[in-house]
Amino acid sequence: MWLYKTTGFFGVAVLATIYPLLILTGMHGALFPYMFNSLVTFGYEPIVATANVLSNINQGAAAAAVAIKCKDKATKSTAGSSAITAIFGGVTEPAMFGINMKLKKPLYASMFGNFCSAAFAGLMKVYMYSLGGSAGILGITGFVGPKSSNFIFMVISIILGIIVTFVTTLVIYKGESIYQ
Repeated sequence: MWLYKTTGFFGVAVLATIYPLLILTGMHGALFPYMFNSLVTFGYEPIVATANVLSNINQGAAAAAVAIKCKDKATKSTAGSSAITAIFGGVTEPAMFGINMKLKKPLYASMFGNFCSAAFAGLMKVYMYSLGGSAGILGITGFVGPKSSNFIFMVISIILGIIVTFVTTLVIYKGESIYQ
């Protein structure tokens, strides 16, 4: 809460930007006790859940761009299936470890998309009010709260992140295979 109260929207953007690195090291799990405590204490959670959901979906968007741009059938298949699990279920490890981290540029594109989408979500004060079941699209029901604008702003943040990540990946990724 200190980070959020001190830095506001910028703190959400910074956390979302580094969130893939936290997942790579397993340190994202250290944020969950805070998240649960915030839900119980305040009735909402303003930073970790937003960063988590946006980061997961943007990992999938980067993998989807790889699936579209790559000519290698095996890479295309792996990227496509891992994009689906990241976007819908919030399971990013196949996209991150199998595609984005190996190719590097999709990972950078997702981090840029995380920053942009989380900055918007932070500016609009998007909060999670309950656990939605997954950390992907299927879990955004947790952002339904007292004001309908909260959910709408989360949906806009997701769309913004997908567009920024997808387009950035298409621009900077050159179509390399993960099997080279």
